[in-house]
Amino acid sequence: MKKKFLLMIIMFCLCSLTFFGIKAYAKEDSNDRIAGSDRYQTSIEISKFGWEGPCDTAIIATGEDFPDALSAAPLAKKYNAPILLTNPDKLDESLCDELKRLDIKKAFIIGGSGVVSKDIEDELDSQGIECVRISGEDRYETSVAVASQLDSVNRAVIATGTEFPDALSIAPWAAQNGVPILLTEKDNLPESVDDYIKDNNITDVYVIGGEGVISDDVMSKLPNPQRIEGADRFATNVAVLKTFESDFNFGRIFIATGNDFPDALSGSALASLTGSPIILVDSNPTSDIREFIDTKKSEITEAYMMGGEGAVSDEAFEDAIPPVAASIDMTFESSSIHVNDSIKPEVNLTMIPRNAPKPDIEFTVSDDSIAKIKDDGTLTAIAPGYVEVTASAGGKSKVVGIKVMLDRVVMIDPGHGGADPGAIPKDSSGNTMMEYNEADLNLSLAEKLKTELEENGITVKMTREDDTSTIPLTDRVDMANELNADLFLSIHHNSAVYSGASGVEAHYSNFRPNIDCDDVYAKALGSVPVYDDNGNVLGSLTVGEEYKVLKSDEGYVHISYQGGVGKISILTNVLVDDKTPCEAAVDSKKLADSISDGISSLGLIKRNTVNDNLYVTRMTNMASVLVEIGFISNPVEREKIVQDSFQKDAADEIAKAIIDFYKDKDY
Repeated sequence: MKKKFLLMIIMFCLCSLTFFGIKAYAKEDSNDRIAGSDRYQTSIEISKFGWEGPCDTAIIATGEDFPDALSAAPLAKKYNAPILLTNPDKLDESLCDELKRLDIKKAFIIGGSGVVSKDIEDELDSQGIECVRISGEDRYETSVAVASQLDSVNRAVIATGTEFPDALSIAPWAAQNGVPILLTEKDNLPESVDDYIKDNNITDVYVIGGEGVISDDVMSKLPNPQRIEGADRFATNVAVLKTFESDFNFGRIFIATGNDFPDALSGSALASLTGSPIILVDSNPTSDIREFIDTKKSEITEAYMMGGEGAVSDEAFEDAIPPVAASIDMTFESSSIHVNDSIKPEVNLTMIPRNAPKPDIEFTVSDDSIAKIKDDGTLTAIAPGYVEVTASAGGKSKVVGIKVMLDRVVMIDPGHGGADPGAIPKDSSGNTMMEYNEADLNLSLAEKLKTELEENGITVKMTREDDTSTIPLTDRVDMANELNADLFLSIHHNSAVYSGASGVEAHYSNFRPNIDCDDVYAKALGSVPVYDDNGNVLGSLTVGEEYKVLKSDEGYVHISYQGGVGKISILTNVLVDDKTPCEAAVDSKKLADSISDGISSLGLIKRNTVNDNLYVTRMTNMASVLVEIGFISNPVEREKIVQDSFQKDAADEIAKAIIDFYKDKDY
């Protein structure tokens, strides 16, 4: 009675260990583990991890012993099938559920009815699953039978049939490359294996393991044999990894115990999906495993333990794998930033093991003339452009592009429009050429300029987006003033009676009555009458003489005249000039010069930069320029400036002038 009670206690403890293995897997701070409550459930969890379904085919093998299924991995890879383990006599309900989830239509049963019963085969048949049993008189013939299901290759793997680790070490590589795994006795090459090698013209054989498992006598009977061995099963595993390291994908690795077969057996099919290695570990992993994995740190991004805590403990996992920076992710709250602003990224560094100490993260930028970065990743924008920010740690890096933009607002005014087509050129016969009317050309270039500026983070508004209505000059000015834009730019194309007139010309106004009327003078350029407030003529201005401006009205100014006050129209023949121009006027002059220089670099003559009383440059409250881009009345120049490519180049030059100006101004 006491013995029975003691047995019950032992069984309860074993179940409890398994139970707590599941809990360990579920811990939030645990490493990635693919595990179930036992070997059968682990094979199902491996299947769920690797196959979303449907996948049509499954490999069914016993979970009680290893020999028959050691050769199954290449077959599983051929059919993109998981290897699922079963009890010898009955299908578990959870296994049936997994077959349904995968929508399995065909199952290869590995081994005879002594390892996977006829009852299981009948149950699969009853579920509508076609069964194909692959077996032989012994484990060696079964390995040949499995190999016969594979496509023809000229290579083969030979492993001992009396132990499992060597075959499982090579299984992912063999599966990935469609190479059969054939089993042998230590001192005798089975006749069925020898016949298979000869009948299938095998020219190269990899012998896995040392003389202690496969003798030199057996090896001498093989074509062009290459022995891959280590001092023990774990060292042999490392030797396999080193031999085929260029074939393996070390981005994802799988860790399994080398002291039992089930997890690595099911895992071999999973590993072959991504060309990943299976690394076999002991409860106290050897240093050569750790040293080899250390050489792959820069490649590893994922690592998974197969089986519960009883198979591969967290401690064994940590002993096997040195701290590895698995991946680094970096995000910014925005993909763009304005000049002078700063932004700090959020960085997540994932380690393997997850509780491993994290190395310092290093931040760099591709162009420190555009942005600077601190040790903590804080990025400060310096100049408009594009930079790539790189976060690096432990051989892993993440690159994120950031656009640095100018925090400016520009109002673009495509001149004329609606019922006002602007200038219209004439052909050699004197016929008007409406297809080249100024309003359309102004709008076409303005649209291209808008695109260029917006790509550099400048907010752009247009006084008109189409040609449906005529917009008064007063409205255009009001739009810019109400928007409080940084720049008003009016786009025009010139015209003259003389067909030889050519070149680019820019206009600005020193006189800005809405901003500043101090130290302002009016100078007559021609005969200009002077009125009193009642409209009576007081006289006329003397050409070339300057008169102090006292105040400004719409289209008129009051001046000091003959000891009193006179009123003159400034719409014609008068230049009103501020001797101490405001900042907006100074900026206008600089921009006008720069824009003219840029456009003239495209092959146009640079004409004057003119200070005059144009309404849109005079009445706006910000830097304002009106540019005349060539003469459409000049046949030679017209042919150039109407081209889409020229307009694009002109837009580029204007945008560059504006961007460079504000970049210098900001600094």
